[in-house]
Amino acid sequence: MVDHAGLSVLSGIYPRALPPMEAAEVVRRVRGRLRRKGAVPVDRLRDEKIGRYMIRCWEVVVEDLLLRSSVTPVLQNMDGEDLLFTTDHFEFDPAGRGKIEASLASLDGLEPPRRG
Repeated sequence: MVDHAGLSVLSGIYPRALPPMEAAEVVRRVRGRLRRKGAVPVDRLRDEKIGRYMIRCWEVVVEDLLLRSSVTPVLQNMDGEDLLFTTDHFEFDPAGRGKIEASLASLDGLEPPRRG
């Protein structure tokens, strides 16, 4: 970042950041191109051809990420059936209300309904 006379210039950074999994995909592709499994020497990364390849990989992965994020997910159960929202209603003898409320209050994480 260079600031001068009211202007700022950002140089050398691709304009869209990638989440860790997608960035790891770019690293995997670059290592594959360089036939390296571990760390890549800095001088090999400075090569113009590999630099252009990294940018192309980044663009492909960004495009894939944008495409995936534009598709609304479908919520399904483990059998592949669409999620069905339900509301359960229960009837009880009003004389047992206090006992039922006490039993429910003893459950961890239960929040009583808001009144009003």
